[in-house]
Amino acid sequence: MKKFLIMAMIAILTLGFSVAVFAADDEAKSDTATVAKGDTKITIGGEIRFRGVYSSNTSDAIEDGTYRSTYLTFSNVPAGAHYTVNGKGNYTNGTYNVANALVSNGDDHQSYYDTRVRLSLDAKVSDTVEGFVELETGSNTTDTVVWGSTGTGATGTYAAGNAKAGSLYLRQAWIQYAKNGYGVKVGHQPLILGTGLFFDHTKYGDDAIVAFVQPVKNLTIAALTAKFTEGTANLADDADAYVLLASYKSPTFNISGDVTYVDDKAMNVPYVTSTTTINATTGWPTTTYSSTYGTTVAGYSNAIKAHLLNFGLRADGLIGPVTLRGDVELQAGNIDYVIPNMNSSKFQGWAMLAGIDYKVINPVKLTLEFAYGSGDKSNTNDINRFITSQGKDQHYTFIYDYLSPSACSQVTGSDSTSSPYRNNGGLCNTMYLKGGIAADMTKALYGELYLYWLKAAQDVAIMDPYTAGASPSTDIGWELDAKVEYKIAKNLKYWVEGGYLWTGTAYNRVTNQTYGINYSTYTAANGYPYTASYDYTRDNIYAIRHGIQLNF
Repeated sequence: MKKFLIMAMIAILTLGFSVAVFAADDEAKSDTATVAKGDTKITIGGEIRFRGVYSSNTSDAIEDGTYRSTYLTFSNVPAGAHYTVNGKGNYTNGTYNVANALVSNGDDHQSYYDTRVRLSLDAKVSDTVEGFVELETGSNTTDTVVWGSTGTGATGTYAAGNAKAGSLYLRQAWIQYAKNGYGVKVGHQPLILGTGLFFDHTKYGDDAIVAFVQPVKNLTIAALTAKFTEGTANLADDADAYVLLASYKSPTFNISGDVTYVDDKAMNVPYVTSTTTINATTGWPTTTYSSTYGTTVAGYSNAIKAHLLNFGLRADGLIGPVTLRGDVELQAGNIDYVIPNMNSSKFQGWAMLAGIDYKVINPVKLTLEFAYGSGDKSNTNDINRFITSQGKDQHYTFIYDYLSPSACSQVTGSDSTSSPYRNNGGLCNTMYLKGGIAADMTKALYGELYLYWLKAAQDVAIMDPYTAGASPSTDIGWELDAKVEYKIAKNLKYWVEGGYLWTGTAYNRVTNQTYGINYSTYTAANGYPYTASYDYTRDNIYAIRHGIQLNF
């Protein structure tokens, strides 16, 4: 804890606290304005976006149509003895193919189009008072409408199509008062801490109160509180965040940092259940695992309370054609359990990022970047993974981080899934080395190409997290991402982007398991252990997407 306090003191003395909470909604602003009566200025803006995507293996990393052959190997069976599994079979020494099961989820190629619409109104009542409202398609936790997914309003002999597309939800609604270098901003607003390694809620925003002051030029100091969840009104079961931040910006050097305290008095936690079924023909058992989330564990409501501290410090500087960037995030705090005989867990995650950008000539930029986010260690009750809270956006890679299951295990959530390893985990239990180039090829054409070497900080079996006999690995693989964007006209652009992940052994599934008598819900005759080995084909993951977007 001492090193965290020292870091916080240094950050305060250097005025290194920062967050981009004030700029998080800039892209929603418009230059199309209508002046109302009096001094009020009403600005109407928005966005219309359409995208088409084609992807392969993003859910299972297995070649489509692959069957897993299950082989049972028996040894040291006495002469004349026979081996049965759940009363089936008549095995002696040797290897037997007892089952063939489809490993992949059928055809894992996905192809669809989606729509996103945003409409905003910015009301500047005076030089000191501003209100902003933005509506967006989707739901509370989505922002797109998939083409053809909204039912049918057609009549006649062919009742398909002819349906409206989606609903509009509040993405932003806030009021800001600012005067003489100080102010306050209240309402639902996009929030991000620094570069977003730890916290990035610009996707949909949070209900927050932000108070800020600018005592001198280029320096901003602020404090905010955000409400993440509201439980029962008369119980202490909410989740809140408290942040102290500041930033100093100059033409050639920027330094920033923040201290965040997250207080979750009734945290959703994952817990695993299993169901075992027996194949009637072979007698071979199949166990299905599922992970669900809730605030009740072992019969205790609001069983887990989290108190997380995150300290962030970052800087960047310009030296001629070279830009140097750095970010360090350290975490402390603990999780308390109301369940008897359960000890508290400490948060001990951390992350760092270091990058260099070099402008070869004015429109061409070369980038080299290294990033590391810690992962959970074995044989400890503490949480060593770097905790992240982000939106369903691409934070670094197009495939591994954005679309496919990653090496980051959730510590909390609201969705049910067969595995805690999901996409959008951010820089958690992940290390990457990135190199690439970005260039404005013409005034209207932009392109970028990046190669990533990906490793897990700690061994992980992404596709078989609960199965005994899995072989964890740190080898995530290599990924190549590319994007080309063309400005068709003012505020109208078209782009094509995609990525290809050459999967590493961290995506392997279990290859062998050894069982003995009365293991789990099935038995082996005579008590002789047997080994099951599986054959399957791991595959690579890729996706390509194109889109067109109009801002007004």
